[in-house]
Amino acid sequence: MLAQPVANIDCELGKGDCKVFHQHLLYQDWHEPCTLAECRTIFDRSSELLEKLASAGIGNRPIIWVTHSMGGLLVKQLLCQGSQIAV
Repeated sequence: MLAQPVANIDCELGKGDCKVFHQHLLYQDWHEPCTLAECRTIFDRSSELLEKLASAGIGNRPIIWVTHSMGGLLVKQLLCQGSQIAV
């Protein structure tokens, strides 16, 4: 389920395209003990998102990122990782 403001985004941008990625991050998740196999770092999460973007064919055109809080940190890591693997 997407947050109400995200659900109302109008994706009719002429020749543009609009994709919404919702990353569910709860504050309480940061304090829960987890095993090494269960823990997902920002690096892990950005790697997963990079794979999803690549499999969806996203990245051949410029991307405008709109993020907030932890989403901004996630996209910053994604951009750093992506710039290292881009040709």
